[in-house]
Amino acid sequence: MDWNFRNDQPIYSQLTQRLTEAIVSGIYAPGEKLPSVRELAVEAGVNPNTVQRAIRARTRRSGVFPAHGGTVRHGK
Repeated sequence: MDWNFRNDQPIYSQLTQRLTEAIVSGIYAPGEKLPSVRELAVEAGVNPNTVQRAIRARTRRSGVFPAHGGTVRHGK
């Protein structure tokens, strides 16, 4: 995934958008575990709190659900 962030939008918002794009494009299949918050943070080069905020924002839009162990699952 492209993790080059722009300055015109908050990073968590850009992360939310990229996660949504990855889900819609099929990079993550329905029911598949997404990488953990920590793994995504390392991969993107951001603080885990920023990734957690992005996941919370995505959860509010539905389709991504927190699961145990710091991972999330997305629905069908």
